[in-house]
Amino acid sequence: MMMGKRTVRTVIALLALALIILGGILLFANSRSSGDKLLSQEEAEKTILEQYDGNIVHTTVEGHAYVVQLRSDKGLYELTIDRATAAIEAIRQIEQFTETPGKPAETPVPSETAKPSQSPPPEKSPNPSVLLEEADAINIALEKVSGTLKEVELEQEGGKWYYFVELETQDGREATVQLHAGSGKVQSVTWDDDDDEDDSD
Repeated sequence: MMMGKRTVRTVIALLALALIILGGILLFANSRSSGDKLLSQEEAEKTILEQYDGNIVHTTVEGHAYVVQLRSDKGLYELTIDRATAAIEAIRQIEQFTETPGKPAETPVPSETAKPSQSPPPEKSPNPSVLLEEADAINIALEKVSGTLKEVELEQEGGKWYYFVELETQDGREATVQLHAGSGKVQSVTWDDDDDEDDSD
């Protein structure tokens, strides 16, 4: 009878010990796997450079995100990218560059967008991947193809945002100018009367 109780206690103690060890292994494995999913600094910078033209100036870690400073021909931007999801959570312009006659092309000017806004944001929250205003996209498209504006659309393709500006020329032809919504770079010009694309790199 005494041997039976001792055996039961031993079995219970061994089961409890096995459960504790198993729990520790699972906890360790879970922390390792979640740590493996975090974006490295190099991956974060690569993700940003795939979407925006420019050079990385500085990168720091702040909590769950990387804060990356990107210098482009439009100015200096600060982007916040989530380390777990690789999503760009926020972007703000720190400096903008303007071209003034008699001065160097890139003169830093403090950006109004870097100051906190006193008024509430518009109904739809701004897309951090879209730096180019629609009016700017139209002007760039009209520099590429002279004509009359028919329609402008903002669409996402392959994780990047583009403006598609449809124009009609004086001779009745129709063209669609595709521009990168982050950099303003013309990606292609497609004419309706043929399927050929004029890639602009």
